[in-house]
Amino acid sequence: MASDTIPNGPAVDLGCGSGVATAYLARRFSPAIGLDFAESAVRQAKELALEGGVQADFLVAEVPHLPFRSGAFGFVFDRGCLQGMPRWLWPEYFVEVSRLLMPGGVLQLMLSKPERPSALSIKGLKARIRRAMPGKRSRGRLSPEGRVLRLRPASFQTLRREEFSFRTNTGRVRHFAHWVFQKT
Repeated sequence: MASDTIPNGPAVDLGCGSGVATAYLARRFSPAIGLDFAESAVRQAKELALEGGVQADFLVAEVPHLPFRSGAFGFVFDRGCLQGMPRWLWPEYFVEVSRLLMPGGVLQLMLSKPERPSALSIKGLKARIRRAMPGKRSRGRLSPEGRVLRLRPASFQTLRREEFSFRTNTGRVRHFAHWVFQKT
């Protein structure tokens, strides 16, 4: 993605955790704000920024209820915040992110999940039984036809979509999805 695609100005890192991504964003955006619902994560992020001499702001807040004015950001970064939220909040998340972005603003969204166990393994059989129980729904795959693309606002143009799998250091396979949306 070309850097000229993203407007200058403020950026927010939703679910910033330790603040590593926020510190990186602070090199390009001013201000760069990291937000997390865990006070301990925000404290750690502030320490990391201070130690690195990075100008970034951090606050404790809970997505999707964000304390910012409409159109305040040119860039919203989410590496796992959405996937950690209950799925019934996902529609509200997209409404709120759309509200925060200025026209031309960009959302970079990353999700990952572990590979399902083989249907023939004990773990796989147990998972199939749980999914077959009344009231249980399958989570589905991360796909372009999936939940994210169905829920994104009509004003979001897809600039990039990638899906791939990778093996972690522990040997487990994870599926990864990455989208870049621009608000028109």
